[in-house]
Amino acid sequence: MKKILLVAVVMVIVAAAGAVMAADTNTLTVNATVVGTCKFNAPTSTLNLSLDPSSVADATASTTVTYWCTNGTTATGVTSNDGIHSVAVGQKRLSDGTNFIAYSIALTGGNQAGGGPASPKTLTIDGTVLNAAFINAVAGTYADTVMLSLNP
Repeated sequence: MKKILLVAVVMVIVAAAGAVMAADTNTLTVNATVVGTCKFNAPTSTLNLSLDPSSVADATASTTVTYWCTNGTTATGVTSNDGIHSVAVGQKRLSDGTNFIAYSIALTGGNQAGGGPASPKTLTIDGTVLNAAFINAVAGTYADTVMLSLNP
């Protein structure tokens, strides 16, 4: 009985020693990257132009869109495509489904340093339709869809 007890004690000591000998440590390094990004505060915006053929002046209108960039990230600019009715690069056109009226837009304020979502920035969109483009236009509602891209 004493031998069995002695063998049991020795086995416990060997098992405990093995557990101690198997212990090891590892140093874990944790990294994180904050992505520099810029986002519009709303997915859509509208620029409303009023075209009066009795006027001799060009038609102009302005609207603003807000956006934000990650703190420490500066927007490198906002660009636009030519819209869904364009037939050539750089030629935006409004359409009533049959007829077309040429127009242009200018974007300002799309290159500001970001301070995060709590510090929105303002992009101004100025639209112009030359009087010669609408003076003989068919009456109706004209529209176009332009994609704006905000680049960090």
